[in-house]
Amino acid sequence: KDSKACHSDLITFIQIYLQDNHVYTTSLDGIVRVWNYSYITSFYNDDQQECTHVDIEPSYEKITNKRCSFAKPIQLLPKDDRSFPYHFYAQDIKGGIWILDLELKKNPDPWTKLYSCHNGPLRDMSPSPGGHYLATLGPEGKLKVYCYTIKRAVVMKQFNDQGVSLLWLPFQVDPTGNTIVAGFRSGILRMMVVKVQHTGEKPISEMASVIQIIKPHSSAITVLSINRAGNLLITGSKDKSIFLHSFDKNETTIVPLGMVKMPGAVTHLTWDPAKARNRFLVSCDNGQVVQIILDNENNKIIKEACNNTGTYLMKLRQTVTQAFRKKGKPRSPSQFFSKYMAKDLIWIEDKFSRHRHNYLYKIGGPPVAKLNISDGQSVQCVVELLGGKYMALGLNNGVIKLIKKGVKSCDFSDSWQIVMHATRNCNITKLCLSYDHKILYSCGTDSGIFAYKVKLKSDRDIKPLYLTTLTELPKCTTKNPNCPVLSLSLEEERIEQKKERLQEKHRISVGTFKQRLSCLLTTYYELVETNKALPKCLRIPKAFFRLQTQEERMLEKRKILAKEYNILAPLRARRQKLFERVHTFKKYFIDPIKTQKFYVFAIRKPNYLKSFPERRLFSKDPFGEEIDPVVTEREKRWEELFSGLEPKTQ
Repeated sequence: KDSKACHSDLITFIQIYLQDNHVYTTSLDGIVRVWNYSYITSFYNDDQQECTHVDIEPSYEKITNKRCSFAKPIQLLPKDDRSFPYHFYAQDIKGGIWILDLELKKNPDPWTKLYSCHNGPLRDMSPSPGGHYLATLGPEGKLKVYCYTIKRAVVMKQFNDQGVSLLWLPFQVDPTGNTIVAGFRSGILRMMVVKVQHTGEKPISEMASVIQIIKPHSSAITVLSINRAGNLLITGSKDKSIFLHSFDKNETTIVPLGMVKMPGAVTHLTWDPAKARNRFLVSCDNGQVVQIILDNENNKIIKEACNNTGTYLMKLRQTVTQAFRKKGKPRSPSQFFSKYMAKDLIWIEDKFSRHRHNYLYKIGGPPVAKLNISDGQSVQCVVELLGGKYMALGLNNGVIKLIKKGVKSCDFSDSWQIVMHATRNCNITKLCLSYDHKILYSCGTDSGIFAYKVKLKSDRDIKPLYLTTLTELPKCTTKNPNCPVLSLSLEEERIEQKKERLQEKHRISVGTFKQRLSCLLTTYYELVETNKALPKCLRIPKAFFRLQTQEERMLEKRKILAKEYNILAPLRARRQKLFERVHTFKKYFIDPIKTQKFYVFAIRKPNYLKSFPERRLFSKDPFGEEIDPVVTEREKRWEELFSGLEPKTQ
């Protein structure tokens, strides 16, 4: 009405009921409206060629209820049930699936939430070390734990921060296997304990408890990775750094060790699968891949960093490999990941590259070969199966490619593909295996999570492992663990503590100086009073007790320097005259002669040789005038001090 739009945002659904003359519309503005269809069609006829503007008001409207947390509807789908023709399935913008009753009656059925899922692109997930459980963290800050056996979520917890990375800690860190570490966009790292149980139909948010909150980074934590031994946790962030942590196994807490600066924002981190080589690769958004070997030298640096209370920063020995990037265009940040292929060879992949080339690099050197591994698609993630005999690749078109490695290390011809995720504008962001390598999980930017049974024959059997059933959850360490209560990162806290220590030291020194000055002033006034009590003939003049001002001290200093200048002036003049005489002597008697006159006398006979002086072709002073640096420095100092004053100030 009055030339206003039917909705204030995008209309996501239209349904026409001819028998009731109703038109149902929903929009992202969160309003469901019903319009009179016969009233709209009354303005149109067969002879009319152009559209006519119709002023109309809705017959009914329903605003989303904030109490039931129903958000803006993205899409509606009729239930297709004759008993309930006005029931619709609705998907809201927060990832909820609802059943709506839109029938125009006095007491419609209440809107019911059937299912809740993530409402954005999933970036990370992590399987449990025992049992078939999978933890996921969405960009809306929702943590969910799914059970593959019963095909539903069993734990759900909401945080007021955007989730980025996730890691379920192994049994080496927590013998119960119930500890999860999550990284968020604010740079906060949360450690939590989950209590998995299958009672009830809905996931219980009280089954997860945060036990530790630290902030190792000032920006989003993009990578969480733990070594094979389970004693070193590494976090990577967009703030161009990685942070090394250890674990206190008595209390199951994270202990920060030190921070290492990287050449770019960290996008991926991988360990060498070989047990003998304790090293890892860090991929950055500028195409540089850094290898760090945890040898004796670097381990010594890490131990020294633990004892350093001034800063967490440490410098480890690194080997940098630059990935190939097309020249001629500005190099914008991208997403890279890397993988060890041999002892000295690594595979570096650009997830957003349009060239779709897979290159094999020598560590610290240029590319040595091109891998035909992804059929022109960019690889987003990779996971090995059966000890490296197979590789599963997640591609940028939503396809999972399974490759059986050939006899040669670069033979990837034996492969097959499976399509589960959306194939348009969808990337598979993570692939992971269950602890027994029998289930493969995948997630993508389409918010989809899929599980696949792995039917490949394994050479060894893995014993079944189970999570310990907890009777109660540990208490939270903070009053409100959902909110990012930490404003400073660990390194920023240490910098602030160092500043506070320096300020405290300065305050103590200033206080000591003031106390000493107060004692001297007290003594000074006592002397003045004592002097006044003496007879006039024995009193010291008042000028002796008068304290000089700063201007008087500067004036006295200038007088001393002027006096010094006047004393040294004759010496400088005499020295200048001597320099002129030496220069004149050299100019007329030494410089014009190329060789000096000399005699060579015989010893046994009265014979001798005599040389004749040879003149130079050009008269040039090869030595020049000698300049004394001490004199030059003093002249500059005198010019600064006596600027604006007479040279003979008394």
